[in-house]
Amino acid sequence: MASSWKRIENYWTKDLDKSFFVDRTTVAPYPSMEEGFFPCKPEIPVDLDIYYSGEIYKANTFKKENDDGTRKTPLYRIRFTDDLHEQIKKDYPECEIVDKSEIRDLNYKIWFNKKRNKFYELSISKGSYGELKKEVYGDNKKFEDQLRVRQEHNVRNSKYQKYFKEKLKIIWNNECPITQISDIKLLIGAHIKPFAKCNPSEAFDEFNGILLSPNIDLVFELGYVSFTDDGKVLLSNEIDKVLLNKLGINEKQRIKFQEHHAKYLGWHRREHKF
Repeated sequence: MASSWKRIENYWTKDLDKSFFVDRTTVAPYPSMEEGFFPCKPEIPVDLDIYYSGEIYKANTFKKENDDGTRKTPLYRIRFTDDLHEQIKKDYPECEIVDKSEIRDLNYKIWFNKKRNKFYELSISKGSYGELKKEVYGDNKKFEDQLRVRQEHNVRNSKYQKYFKEKLKIIWNNECPITQISDIKLLIGAHIKPFAKCNPSEAFDEFNGILLSPNIDLVFELGYVSFTDDGKVLLSNEIDKVLLNKLGINEKQRIKFQEHHAKYLGWHRREHKF
């Protein structure tokens, strides 16, 4: 039901329930429409683009639908395309083999993050905040810890690591901007602000990442190299610059960052005292 939705940080989330598997829909929450997150109560279908697991799925529809006369007020549903529906079922086959009434017991949640008008990120995670929090933090009830547990649980999962790297491939054109290595198997989806220090929206933000060769990833993570907002390479005084040059790093290089990278680059410079 729409009332089961919750707003957490930049996300709207709810349990993945049987409506998704029965008719590939989910009901949108009224508050999200009033806030402008989802389109506001459209009378005609609106197409939504949804980014899921490295792919963009177009023509998912958002529209008003009656509920066979069982409700006095209309429902506003997101209806997923067949190809997106099939991909999610392929990723989570256990949801298909159980009785539909037991899907809620599997404890999967669906997450929406709005990136721009009519364009959304979709992700799915297993486990409630309470269960994950108790597993990692015991009886700690701090809300910030619950957020961190979900974020760390997702990022450490190989599926989500792949998801983050796929997003970086688009921005960095499948290439390390320092070494120009373009064999994607040899590149790492590196966070600028480490995931352990991120909130969930930062952890999956494609502007919080650079596609790097392993040697560059290591020296960047250790704080021996950083960048200005306009892409100038900064070298730490705590490491031999000749050694960095041997790794393919020099101060004459310039990296083409976008405006949204700036807040993460600023964090990295402050953290490593550049």
